[in-house]
Amino acid sequence: MDECEAACDRVGIMAGGQFRCLGPVCHLLNCYGPGSTLVLNMNGRPDCEQIDDHSVDSVVNQLLPQSTRLRSYKGSYEYQIDKNLSWAAIVTTVEQLKAVLGTEDVWLSPATLEHVFAKFMATDRQNEDSAAPDASG
Repeated sequence: MDECEAACDRVGIMAGGQFRCLGPVCHLLNCYGPGSTLVLNMNGRPDCEQIDDHSVDSVVNQLLPQSTRLRSYKGSYEYQIDKNLSWAAIVTTVEQLKAVLGTEDVWLSPATLEHVFAKFMATDRQNEDSAAPDASG
């Protein structure tokens, strides 16, 4: 998808056999992008074995109430940040998170075309699941 973002001035996305959107990449990201992604890696901390999901979530939710945890695995936590929050506010808050949580291993990324495509595919899968007939009879 990175090549597509770099090489194309207009992109179309099809999901579930239906044409969903067409436009410049920046327009698709603004309209359909889910927001920024924040990854916190707590493995560099000496007490990383004692850190639980709830404590990290409570700190992140206190400082970034517009975020949702997507997944966590062995000390790495990934959050989706609301797209309506400004980059300045996000970066300031990430600096606060680093200080409070005691980690320097932080990754912050804007929405990509891959995120937009995955969002359409997830919506399509949900629609298929809800439209599927009940197998119990």
